[in-house]
Amino acid sequence: MYINYNMDQLILPMDLETMIPENHVSRTIHQQVEEIPEVAIQNWQMAEGRPSYHPKMMLKVILYAYSQGVTSGRKIASMTQENIPMMWLAGQQAPSYRTINRARISPHFDTLLKNMFISFHTYALKQQLISGEKIYVDGTKIEANANKYSFVWRKSSERFHASLQEKIGTLYEDMKRQVALDMEKDEKEDFSIVQLEQLDQVLSETIEAIDTSLCETDSVDHKALKQEKRVWTKQQKQLQRDYLPRLQKYQLHFQQFGDRNSFSKTDRDATFMRMKEDHMRNGQLKAGYNVQIATENQFILHCAIFQRPTDTRCFLPFLSSYEKQLGGLPDYIVADAGYGGEENYKYLLEETDSLPIMPYTMYRKEQKRSYKKDLMHRDHWEYREADDFFICPNQRKVNFQRYASRKDRYGYVRDFKVYECEDCSDCPLRAACTTAKSGKNRKIYYNPVWEELKNRARQSLTSKTTSAIYRQRKIDVEPVFGHVKALLGFTRFRLRGLPKVATEANLYFMANNMRKLARLAC
Repeated sequence: MYINYNMDQLILPMDLETMIPENHVSRTIHQQVEEIPEVAIQNWQMAEGRPSYHPKMMLKVILYAYSQGVTSGRKIASMTQENIPMMWLAGQQAPSYRTINRARISPHFDTLLKNMFISFHTYALKQQLISGEKIYVDGTKIEANANKYSFVWRKSSERFHASLQEKIGTLYEDMKRQVALDMEKDEKEDFSIVQLEQLDQVLSETIEAIDTSLCETDSVDHKALKQEKRVWTKQQKQLQRDYLPRLQKYQLHFQQFGDRNSFSKTDRDATFMRMKEDHMRNGQLKAGYNVQIATENQFILHCAIFQRPTDTRCFLPFLSSYEKQLGGLPDYIVADAGYGGEENYKYLLEETDSLPIMPYTMYRKEQKRSYKKDLMHRDHWEYREADDFFICPNQRKVNFQRYASRKDRYGYVRDFKVYECEDCSDCPLRAACTTAKSGKNRKIYYNPVWEELKNRARQSLTSKTTSAIYRQRKIDVEPVFGHVKALLGFTRFRLRGLPKVATEANLYFMANNMRKLARLAC
């Protein structure tokens, strides 16, 4: 005996919603997308052409696919006809894979997704899923959709560009000696594309003049004129086929570099970085992006993409974008030691009302017994504030000498007080104390601003309230990257270009939020 099976029998009810469990992630996605205000989709409306699919429907469909680890446009299109929750979200409409791919790279779609982050933040506060008092910041590097051999390095381009300028300069000097060249050129400036085009024009006129002379003179002078023509024709071909295209290429490279040292020819917005996944263990560089997120209670509240490999340089722009999108910064900003730089501390403490809870680079090392016993370190020396000098382990004075400042390549200036030991010549501790050359005394560069910021960082990391918040960091923000990489397969971008990559990352992180929200509803 079998259960009745008849494919031709009409079965009621026909509503797909009844077949979906109450705590299913598709219901969560539907609820959260409907929270987006209608104002956010006004830009999608077109005055001409056939009616388009509803933006919220497209967002629901793509978000649900990403929550299931499906990112291919063709597979998403198949799901709208085969997957029951997807058919319900799509209203049994079936957009083609081209429509899906065009939608997720649209600037309007990115705006809609950002509005969803804003509405989700409001919803999470209302439901007390987050407190809104703190955020945990962390970053990871995700590989770009680019060929790993498509690198272009700034130093190589600068070297090749300088070599090219020398060759053009040689041609220019030859033409100045032998041809009437009416072109002003500053010796300190590089040759421009316009100047190369002028040289090409002069060469064309010179060759044309030689041809005219060949027709007007007798055969006795033909050999010398033909030889001269061959020389200038060869130079012109080299100028047209080599010098000019290469100069145009290098100028495009320098425009593409910006403040970066590399980019990929496949995805020109991607920068070559060292990834955690280094199977060959040789520190190889791959084209990628630095993905920064802010979380609370493992919900991603904000995401931003950067082309800089170091987290320190991404911190302030990330907080600026967070503040712009969500309207302000929380009371506490928690991050690891990778963000603990002087500029970051100073900005948060002086320009905002937020308290940074993050260690600086040497904080962990300072807690070790070996560091505390190291008498050669300046932190363990006696300081006489009245006379402004240190006492070294050999009981000699390290006197203040002068003020100094250093500017890094990003333009940030650090101010130092320089101290120098009165005499290190016959010191028995010299070998362990300094690496200065013979006859030189040990110098200390003391940054008063940085030392004060480090003291405040120590206070926030040892205080009972803020230290408890910092301990939560490793179980709040770090597992999120593990979830999106292991469960959603977010280990490599599928799209190219910074705007499209940002949209793709936001899709993954919002899909992760929806999965977590659905689990909490169980």
